[in-house]
Amino acid sequence: MTEEDTFLLSSFTCANAFVAKDRRAYGVPTYVFRYFGDWANLQLYNDDLLGEDSGAYHGSDLEMVFGNDKQVSGISPSKAEKRTTALMQHAWAVFAEDPVNGLTKLGWPEYDADTPSLILLAYNNSPVAEFVSPSLYDSACSTVTLGALQTAT
Repeated sequence: MTEEDTFLLSSFTCANAFVAKDRRAYGVPTYVFRYFGDWANLQLYNDDLLGEDSGAYHGSDLEMVFGNDKQVSGISPSKAEKRTTALMQHAWAVFAEDPVNGLTKLGWPEYDADTPSLILLAYNNSPVAEFVSPSLYDSACSTVTLGALQTAT
């Protein structure tokens, strides 16, 4: 595992998994999502020669929640991006109104490490939420120490 992989796991993936499992253990309704949106108007870079672009990055999901995507680059959002913005804004509003049951009313599952409950948003730029097993992304967390906590998930 590279240093970059370890950093990303400990900073984001495993930290979320650890907190979600702990909250669930104490009966706190918990939802965990991963955002994958890779929209042309929000990319930090695009290297056509290498066939790479920036992909989703920390905080890029906030542009969707606040509907600021066009203001970032001046490029209009695609239809799928607009639908993803609507989905995310609706979900955040429903959650704010009812953090205990709101998202389950939308058909989104509460986090459970043993069921398809990790919510994927904008996966392959799809405007539909998908649900997968958290282990798809956090299976390596048992080998990662979480900083000051000095604990593995």
